[in-house]
Amino acid sequence: MANDIPRTPEVDQIIAAAERLGQHDGYVGVEHLFLAIVADLDTVPARQLRRMGIDLDQITAKLRETMDSESFRAVRNRARFLDGRVVEHFPDGRVVTEYPDGTVTEHFEPTDGS
Repeated sequence: MANDIPRTPEVDQIIAAAERLGQHDGYVGVEHLFLAIVADLDTVPARQLRRMGIDLDQITAKLRETMDSESFRAVRNRARFLDGRVVEHFPDGRVVTEYPDGTVTEHFEPTDGS
């Protein structure tokens, strides 16, 4: 499915921006993609949302507030990458990566509380 996404310079720019946003969190999720898309006011989704009367600054601030909340961070995070990897981050610091060939690795990363 990931290979079905048409790769244009614009798509590559949004993915790169989402990856930069996700570096702080250790994964790239739909929230990072959304922030990257609406950060570029020339994207079709951003223009459409503005036409619908949605305040992108307000929705971006609320999403960032939610992402920084304890309840959001307490949930494990799962991301599927374009190369087929699936990475899950768990609240205890465990990180499990499943590769397209079926290989699974696990390691621990320090959590904010450690």
